[in-house]
Parts: sequence; structure tokens; C-alpha cells
Amino acid sequence: MALSNFPQAVSSFVESAVVAANLCRSARDNTGPLRWADVEALTRRLGQVQGAYEGARVEALKSTTAAQAYIADLGGPATLAEFATAMAAVDTAIAALTTELENFIANQQPTAFMEVVSLHVGNGVNAQILQVKAFVPDASVAAFRGSSQLQNVITALEALGA
Repeated sequence: MALSNFPQAVSSFVESAVVAANLCRSARDNTGPLRWADVEALTRRLGQVQGAYEGARVEALKSTTAAQAYIADLGGPATLAEFATAMAAVDTAIAALTTELENFIANQQPTAFMEVVSLHVGNGVNAQILQVKAFVPDASVAAFRGSSQLQNVITALEALGA
């Protein structure tokens, strides 16, 4: 039998899931501008949730009896099977949100991402440069915040206790 690092792997998973759920809730609930960096952070964290789950799953296989007892005490899914089922729902919801984001980005005008700005370089000389925009266009924010795919990710993460 191999030594299992399941408690630490689950802790990493829980941390990622809680942060991801909070980022999703923030994107949904906040008003005003939405930064592209926040959308990127949200998607990166969702990827970390999936990776952390895989790490926990692998560690659970090393000592399923101990992993089963540990998971039962966490307050989320009561069994490893329930954990796997709940995580499958998270994976499905993340895949749907990713598809929505791909479509969302594909339907944006190039000016949603970049703009030409004038940069004063000295002696009355200005240079025209491309600058990445920080914010998602206001007209697009409501659709993203109100999307069922975003809500489904939140719901799936909450089912895990996040």
C-alpha cells in the first residue's frame, strides 16, 4: 500500500473550489465594470479546481478506506462516490461556461480588447500605441453576469460545499 496524501490534496481542492465559487459569485453579483483580468482569474481558478480534484482522486485511490472516512467528516459530499458525482456536475458546468465564454469572446468587436492611444514621448512628440483594454464592454457584462452557465457553475460548486 502506498502512503496517501489525501487530506492535503482535499484541502487544496477545497481552497480552490471556495475561491472559484467566490469569484463566480462576485462576477455574477457585482455591478459596474467587469475586468478582463477577473474573467481570466475566474477561468484559471476553475481549471485549478479540476486539477486539484484529480490530485485528490489519485490520492484517494491509495487508501480508499481512510479517504472515505476523511471525506465523510468534511461537511460536503458524504462519500467518495458522491464527491465524484458532484465533481462530474462541476466539470459539465465548467465545460458549458467555457463554451459560452468562447462564443462571448468570438462575438466581441476587436475594439473590445484593444484601443489605439496617444502616448506622449517628449518634446511635443506623441506616439500612437495599442493598449489592451482593462474592462469588458458594458453592453456585454449583463449577459455574462446573468448567464445560466455561470449560475450552473456556482450551483455545482455549492453542491460540493463551496
